[in-house]
Amino acid sequence: MNMKISAGTSPTMASSSPPQDGADGRSASTTVSRPPPPKRIIPGGAGASTPEITSKTATTTTTTTTTTTSATALHRSAPPVNTVTPPDLSSPRRASSSASAQVQATLSLFLLPKKYRGYKKKRKEEKKKKQLLTEEANSSGGGSSNSHVDDDIDIALTHDLTRRRRKSLNKFKEVASSTTSTWTSRLIDGKNNSSNNDATVEDHYSPILRAWMEPSKSHLMDVTLEGKDRVSVPASKFLLACFSPVLEEIFYKQGACEHYVADASKLTIGFCTSDVIRAAVHHCFAGGELPPDFDITTPSEDVARKLAQLDHLARVYKLCALGEVTYRALRKLINRRAVLACAIFDELSYRKGNGAIDSIKRYALDTMRDMPMDTLLSGGVQWMKEESVEAIMQDQDMDVDEFYMFKILKAWAAADAGENRFAIAVRLSKHIQLIFIQPALLMSQVKESGYFDDDKIAEAVKLISDSLANRDPSEMERVLVEGAGTEIVNGIYCRVDGELGMGEEEVLFVKEADDGFSDVGLYLWGTRWYIAMCVDFSNCFYSCEDPPDKGPHEFIPARNWVVEHGGADPVPSCTYLPNTRIGRLSNSSTATEKSILAPNLEEMLDPSIAEKRRSSYFDKTINDVAEKRTLTLEQMMNLPQDRGSMIGLKCEQERRNNRVKEDT
Repeated sequence: MNMKISAGTSPTMASSSPPQDGADGRSASTTVSRPPPPKRIIPGGAGASTPEITSKTATTTTTTTTTTTSATALHRSAPPVNTVTPPDLSSPRRASSSASAQVQATLSLFLLPKKYRGYKKKRKEEKKKKQLLTEEANSSGGGSSNSHVDDDIDIALTHDLTRRRRKSLNKFKEVASSTTSTWTSRLIDGKNNSSNNDATVEDHYSPILRAWMEPSKSHLMDVTLEGKDRVSVPASKFLLACFSPVLEEIFYKQGACEHYVADASKLTIGFCTSDVIRAAVHHCFAGGELPPDFDITTPSEDVARKLAQLDHLARVYKLCALGEVTYRALRKLINRRAVLACAIFDELSYRKGNGAIDSIKRYALDTMRDMPMDTLLSGGVQWMKEESVEAIMQDQDMDVDEFYMFKILKAWAAADAGENRFAIAVRLSKHIQLIFIQPALLMSQVKESGYFDDDKIAEAVKLISDSLANRDPSEMERVLVEGAGTEIVNGIYCRVDGELGMGEEEVLFVKEADDGFSDVGLYLWGTRWYIAMCVDFSNCFYSCEDPPDKGPHEFIPARNWVVEHGGADPVPSCTYLPNTRIGRLSNSSTATEKSILAPNLEEMLDPSIAEKRRSSYFDKTINDVAEKRTLTLEQMMNLPQDRGSMIGLKCEQERRNNRVKEDT
């Protein structure tokens, strides 16, 4: 049987269809041209006659095949090559399904990815070349050819090329789950090793930091930095000089420095340890990043002292970028745990003076001044050295009285770490003025401490007694209350100056009783005046609104008093009598306004303050520095702000000029 099988056809397909003869029996050569049918896959191999149109076969392209057969071949049983049995359109359901399959096959060509369409086009051209070669071989050799051409079997797409899961979307998942997300942690953890095939862009500073960290690159380091612990840290002169003009002067301009040995290329930094020096070098090599052991998320005394040393190192050698980083870190550390201000101040105590306005030493000192209960008396004073405690004892801006200053000294001496602090405390006790401490406290707690001689304590008690007995009433601010229905209210009230726990918004006058238990107070609370017993200010006898438009001679309202639930009619009348030292209100109004201070009733609102005052020893352990504090509205409104929001080159230049002046 002479038959030509075009390339891309299957013998199975040729034997599965019945013969189709010409209508008039002509033996002329006939050319059959049909529209491209949907691509077929014959899963059953030879003998399968039912075409199955699937989503995979719909993605392939078909071509119109022209088959030429001889007249004798048309009358034989062999059907024409690539002949497809027309679909049975007698049933409407079959007709509609066949049409929809053709539309789906056509549309799927345009829905394929562009990359896959190019691949199909290239494969189609290769198949045409193979088809031409096969036809030439058959025509030259004669007879039927047994050469076999692979069927056009579709490639099963296991991944959508246009919606591939890119690794770039997930490559930072491991880094985000860790505590640090910087390239330094990835370098330490081995993320950027040579076996990684991902085309990731490595950080610019990564090779520099690797050269400094790896011992095999030690020949690139040309200078040695040594701390007070005698541990050497290698570094590069060029890189350090780029960040520090002081080191540039020492290394390259032969600047005078007694701590630098040019022959050995060794610089000794005696005020910090090797860990701090290594952190400074790490900051220069890493482009502004501190090592992980300087993390402020876990505040402790060790971290605070290291950061303080690093801040001082940045100031001495004018490492401006490092100084800005350490300043912000230390401020955040103090804001997290106020007690750490004591450790920071102690670490910088060898520097003379209180420090510049923008220095961290000044910030730590201001924190201790404003919150001595949360810093010095919360265990922070025990971390200090003798020089630091002496500076605290001499400070006149500390928000404590003489008795609390005595408690600070006693708390420091009690934490004796083999330094013989008792003898030092006796020497520092000369900064405490005993005449400003209550006689009862002098004869009990102060005397029992052993810091003062008995003669000094007795002399202080005698001076206090004589001062109270000989004080002229005309030297005190007074209020005369008369005409009240409650007899205990009438009398002369004296101004209480400097009472412990009073804030600037309250004023208190007291009428003392002989028994010591029936004292009556006249006080300003908010915008209203009250008269009540001192032992219970909540039960008031009389009250009066403080007039906002009152004159300077009307400090206390004389009339318009009203009866409260504890008083009786008639209401009193008040007369204010200023002291003679300010020349009366009519003569010196400015001096009067200055003398009228605003104490608050903090001790009355918070009984724990009075309890701490009466306690023989007030101290807390230093194991837990995370003591919770209750902030008042005033403290919340005055919380410190970091300097990260400074805008403008002018401010930055002024700050640097101030640092240069301070260091020089």
